[in-house]
Amino acid sequence: MNIYEGQITVLLGHNGAGKTTTLSILTGLYPPTSGTACIYGHDIRNDIEGIHENLGFCSQHDVLYDTLTVEEHLYLSAHLRGCDNSTIEQQVERTLRKIYLHDKKNEYTKTLSGGMKRRLSIGMALIGDSKVLILDEPTSGLDPEARRQVWDILQSERQEKTILVTTHYMDEADHLGDRIAIMSGGELKCCGSPLFLKAKYGAGYLLSIVKQSSCSSEYVLKQVKRHIPNAFTRSDYGEEIRILLPLESIDKFGNLFEDLESNKISLGISSFGVSVTTMEEVFFQVSKQTNTISCRNRETRESRRKAIEQSRFTSETKVDHKQLRNQGFLFYRQQFCALMIKRYIFTKRNLIFVFSQIIVPIAFTLIALFIFHHLLNKNNSPDPRLDLSLKPYGKDLLITFSNEAEGWEKRQNTDQFIQSYMRQFDNKQVTPIEFNTSTGSYEDHLLKQIAIPHLFYFRLKSIIGLVVDTKSTPKDKIVSLRAYFQGESFHAAPISLNAVVNGFLQYLTSVNQTICPGLTTNNSPPQIYVSNQPLPETKEERAKQIDEIEGLMRVVVAGFPLASNILFAASYLASCFGFFPVYETVTKAKHLQFVSGVKLALYWISIYMWDMCIFFLSVGSILLCFMAFNLEQFALGERFHNLVILFGLFMWAVLPQTYLLSRLFRSPTSGLVWITAINVFTASIGLIMVGLLSHPMIHQQAVGVCLMYFWIAISPSFCLSHGIFQLFINYQFRQVCDSPLVQLLCLVDQVNACCLKTCDPFCAYWTSNELSYELGGVGAHLTALLIHGFLYSSFVIISDSSIGRNLKICLIILYRRFRYRHHNSELLLLNQYHDDLSFDDSNLPAEDVDVRQHRHLVESLPYARLREQTSLALCRVSKTYGSVNPRCKQGRKPAVDRLSLAIPPSECFGLLGVNGAGKTTTFRMITGDLEPSSGHIIVVGHDLNRNLRKAQQSLGYCPQFDALLPYLTGHETLQLFARLRGVHEGLLNTEIDQLLNDLNLTSLAHVLVSRYSGGNRRKLSVAIALVGETPLICLDEPTTGVDPISRRHIWDLLLKYRRQGRTLVLSSHSMEECEALCSRVSIIVNGRMKCLGTCQHLKARFGHGYSLNVQVMIPMVNHHLSSLNTEPTVSSTSSSCVPSVVISPHVPHQLSLINAVDNVDSFIKREFPDARLVDRHQGVLQYHLPTDGRNQVRLSHIFNLMETNKTRLGLLNYSISQTTLEQIFIDLIKLQEPVNQ
Repeated sequence: MNIYEGQITVLLGHNGAGKTTTLSILTGLYPPTSGTACIYGHDIRNDIEGIHENLGFCSQHDVLYDTLTVEEHLYLSAHLRGCDNSTIEQQVERTLRKIYLHDKKNEYTKTLSGGMKRRLSIGMALIGDSKVLILDEPTSGLDPEARRQVWDILQSERQEKTILVTTHYMDEADHLGDRIAIMSGGELKCCGSPLFLKAKYGAGYLLSIVKQSSCSSEYVLKQVKRHIPNAFTRSDYGEEIRILLPLESIDKFGNLFEDLESNKISLGISSFGVSVTTMEEVFFQVSKQTNTISCRNRETRESRRKAIEQSRFTSETKVDHKQLRNQGFLFYRQQFCALMIKRYIFTKRNLIFVFSQIIVPIAFTLIALFIFHHLLNKNNSPDPRLDLSLKPYGKDLLITFSNEAEGWEKRQNTDQFIQSYMRQFDNKQVTPIEFNTSTGSYEDHLLKQIAIPHLFYFRLKSIIGLVVDTKSTPKDKIVSLRAYFQGESFHAAPISLNAVVNGFLQYLTSVNQTICPGLTTNNSPPQIYVSNQPLPETKEERAKQIDEIEGLMRVVVAGFPLASNILFAASYLASCFGFFPVYETVTKAKHLQFVSGVKLALYWISIYMWDMCIFFLSVGSILLCFMAFNLEQFALGERFHNLVILFGLFMWAVLPQTYLLSRLFRSPTSGLVWITAINVFTASIGLIMVGLLSHPMIHQQAVGVCLMYFWIAISPSFCLSHGIFQLFINYQFRQVCDSPLVQLLCLVDQVNACCLKTCDPFCAYWTSNELSYELGGVGAHLTALLIHGFLYSSFVIISDSSIGRNLKICLIILYRRFRYRHHNSELLLLNQYHDDLSFDDSNLPAEDVDVRQHRHLVESLPYARLREQTSLALCRVSKTYGSVNPRCKQGRKPAVDRLSLAIPPSECFGLLGVNGAGKTTTFRMITGDLEPSSGHIIVVGHDLNRNLRKAQQSLGYCPQFDALLPYLTGHETLQLFARLRGVHEGLLNTEIDQLLNDLNLTSLAHVLVSRYSGGNRRKLSVAIALVGETPLICLDEPTTGVDPISRRHIWDLLLKYRRQGRTLVLSSHSMEECEALCSRVSIIVNGRMKCLGTCQHLKARFGHGYSLNVQVMIPMVNHHLSSLNTEPTVSSTSSSCVPSVVISPHVPHQLSLINAVDNVDSFIKREFPDARLVDRHQGVLQYHLPTDGRNQVRLSHIFNLMETNKTRLGLLNYSISQTTLEQIFIDLIKLQEPVNQ
């Protein structure tokens, strides 16, 4: 196909048709497998760089930097494109004005709305004067007003550029496209102008008639068939009937409309209008002809067809919803099983996370026990034996000696002894120094030569010394030996004495070998070894040490690391159980389950029971670690039983506390981290404060005891960690204090820490019964944990119940009443109903007459009748976000403002409005996700203020953003919600299979939801809303991001359910969707209804005339017909359905075309003086014909006039349609105030 300069070419196709792949090839992201494409003479196969110089691309998702401003983004894009520095500033300014963001140029992109971000992405593609623009779904997810702004930008650029756009919005393709190409299965199926495609594939015109109470639909259809026999009824709901008029009978439309205009009163018609075939219908017909529907599962089509034929749910008759559901005990059992199966699947598919809940606590526990075991052995084991020698004192030691013996023989013997003495020392370690006593005594020499000059060296290196003397002995045969030692060195005395004894032993063995024959060896001389080992302490000695700080700290230091590490293990384990509730809350899956009828108690019981099982595994592993270390303080007998009780009650208390804390967080990961931090911080602060205040030096043990009780009352984690610490301390104190001698001392009133009556300032509290409430026992800890469990469980249930909702409202009322007494008129009223109130309408803004009449009807109906006659009723419902301070005007801006609405059964009601108008807030209030600030809501006879859960059981809900569980498959998801709604097990799979088939999800039934595309996730959300046969279905933008074929399937499915008697309430950005589905619509602006009625009624009341589209036939000569054959890549299917004037508009007779167009333009302006030319391009003229000008234009006159002059004017195609609902929407939403993004 060719894409022409000066045109916008729109590429359409279902999901997987090949649109994105085509764009990826054109932009160079993927290379083509075969074939090629040329962009301004540059081949994508070998000159992609040349293409990029002239190519602007806007991806489907915004690629923006949050911390860059709008202007900085454009400067960045301009520099990347290589724009001339001298012109960049001008280009940026010009682009800012093109995309209507000049006043936002200094704003960070993270502050922009979705529409602004899309305009910025388009601006980044525009800057640099790119010749080619490729835009992938540029308006995806935008409201109609924001889409119009994007359309204006593209149309302003159309004349100078070649633009290729993909979209899922058929009205966008119709509005923008000069040519529309439809793809399927990677092939081009057809290509042409919108008028040509509508003429070839369209079903014709849709005649919409608003009926009065006296109107008969059968009689109206009979009158229409008098003129057009092939006409048939498309739909007939409520006040509106829609009749399809075949296009081939267009020449008879004038007479038909003339007949209807002249007989409106007799036929009972309020108004009527026509709309031409939409591009949605064209797309569907093309896809139907090319067999694109259900092409993914051809092999299972027959089996699915048989299943659907056998299904009882295919009936379009009204059904009794209660008969399809379980009731009573069976219903509750089914819900409980569904919730447990959900948790089982989550556990099975997240084994790493579950293993971390077991392994991490075990790791912390093992670390704690290793440290504890080491410190305990160090404190309780006897001191080790110390071998006494000079080796620990290092090298370069001095050994001083002197020999004072007299006489030759004596001198010879003593010298031999000294040699034996010195032989026992290592020469590398010891340096011997001999003093000559003839000039002074040994002491004098020691002081003068060593001690005084080198005192520091003397104290460290002179450890022992020796003096041999015979003068002091009275008998000649006795030698005196004096062993000297350094008094400041530990163990120097026994080392010196042992050295003398060893020297003497070696002297004796060397003199006479027969003295000690068994001690002498050839390798080493005999030696005596000396060691020092203290005796073990007695209980009495340890009792005295408790009064000493050092002894007390040895006991405490051993227990504190154990308590701290167990605290870390327990805190992490507890926080893991907050991950799942936070995840379900953030994704809105929890709310969707409540909307599906889950009982509040069953929901939390199922979570609690499953978490308790995982907790038992983890705690059991921790207890096994205690048993493996065989610690007598914990793992033996009664003490182990007490430890098990402590952990068991901790489980009971900490799980509901974690569930309650999980409500504070909006991310599962942050919840896990912060809940761990909260538990660790609170308990650690308590342990430290209680421990410090109990220190003997501080003398504040009584204050520490009071703080202990305070922390016990508020923190389950403190109860566990301090309880373990208390069990250890009690055991240690009991071992010391529970002895007869200590008790005897206490009887005589001795002041001792073990004597609890006389201890001062520190008491070693202990008890023989560890479960007692005395200081030293853990009875208070266990009782507190038991109470914590009941309290936190109650808070969890209350916070999700209507009691919690009403309590919250009451607190707001009290806050306002006592702080802002002069603003009493603005206080909220709780449980006040409209039949008890006297409404004051004086402060209401101006209302449309239809809205005012409906509001008066709703507010005047008795409460009982509202419950009986409506599926959904809202009476003066308001919702205000922000500050509760009445003086804060900005904070009190209402998102929904006194909305009154009643929807009877079997109706499809549409809520329209821009982003921020209040649609989603209304849905959230209807489903119980938000509490109204005032007013009340009735859902299928149940008031939300009084009976929220029963009301939620009666409705199905598709939220704006998918509330899906990614770890489930599509089939498992529908099984979950079908069971929650009580569908009989025998009918469960049949209904699920039917829904999957109706929504083309059969091939994805057993694929994880996390792998679904956006469109398929949306279809699954719709299926959740439909499963279970609920009487009321609320759908918030159900088809956003869904391709046209799937969207049509959803429409057909919703219409079928409506025919079964179910009530539908939907919001949408697609006006075409509302016209196809809704019997009534309302456009909401600033939280209030601006209009109300059927689509045709709104067109008749707020429309401003008709839209006339004309395509002028281009003059041709014969040789131009060959242009069709010059298209190298057009398939035979495409060439057969597309005329050459559409595929190849480059004809030489431009003057003839201009003359033909001018001739048509003159004719239109002559016949319709008030006509306004909206667009003129490539032989296509678009006019707006107002009906409130000088000449009243009748529909019959327009058709008769155009059909009579069609041939004379040379018209190829023309279409006439009433003002569209979207045009009315655009006009009304101009009053919408900006929303803070």
